Amino acid sequence: LLGERGEISPELKEAFINCGVIHALAISGLHVGYIIFIFFTIFSLIRFSYEGRIIAVLICLIIYDMIIGFEAPIVRASLMAGIFLIGRLLQRQTDSLNVISAAALIILFINPQQLFQASFQLSFMAVIAIVFLYQRLKFLFDKSVLFRKLSEHSIGDFLGKLFLISLSAQLGTLPLVAYYFHRFSIISFLMNLLVIPLLGIIIALGLLSLFFSLFSISLAQFYANTNTMILDSLVRILEKFGQFKFSAIVHLMLSPIKKYAERRLYFRP
Repeated sequence: LLGERGEISPELKEAFINCGVIHALAISGLHVGYIIFIFFTIFSLIRFSYEGRIIAVLICLIIYDMIIGFEAPIVRASLMAGIFLIGRLLQRQTDSLNVISAAALIILFINPQQLFQASFQLSFMAVIAIVFLYQRLKFLFDKSVLFRKLSEHSIGDFLGKLFLISLSAQLGTLPLVAYYFHRFSIISFLMNLLVIPLLGIIIALGLLSLFFSLFSISLAQFYANTNTMILDSLVRILEKFGQFKFSAIVHLMLSPIKKYAERRLYFRP
């Protein structure tokens, strides 16, 4: 919920990295997406108007950013989501590339040095890759009989789209991941099918625990215990798969690219 990782052991972090799901431990665009979805659903259930829902979600997003401390990754994701929602509020057709560009320009206007940070490059590259690759990959996979059969069922269709979104993001960020972390997770495409839906459940249960703790500790504890059970199961699975030798290619070096980048990006005072 808050992105605090101080008490997570190095071994567990290594397992998350080898499984290609380290993004689940850091507050990122995925968390922001779930926060928006959860609150949008809540405000829909209590009969807010469409404009009222958007305004309420924007307020909740700002409060969430304040709780996190306006860290760079969540500010980036919130800016993109906020620009998109404001476009909807103004009944304007929003273009994905315009939203991404506007968010990047605002961030770089405030702090141009973020352009050279790995988190900035990875987050924007992931979103751009999803925008450019998702529909193209879907067109290719729709030709296969297995994918068409899966799409006939709601759960299969959801898992298929989730797989393609994850595949798009990871193909787009592969060069940067190899450059910065010198590894590539082979099983990340499959592990994300498990982790991404569970992450939404974990965030929702965490929010429910916080909400009900205001009225009933026993009810809040029920949701917290359920969350603990899910988290423990997820951690055991990731630890198991993260130990396999085939889980990731490590010591992956891009020496020529690295030397070129260092030569181009090195500035003397």
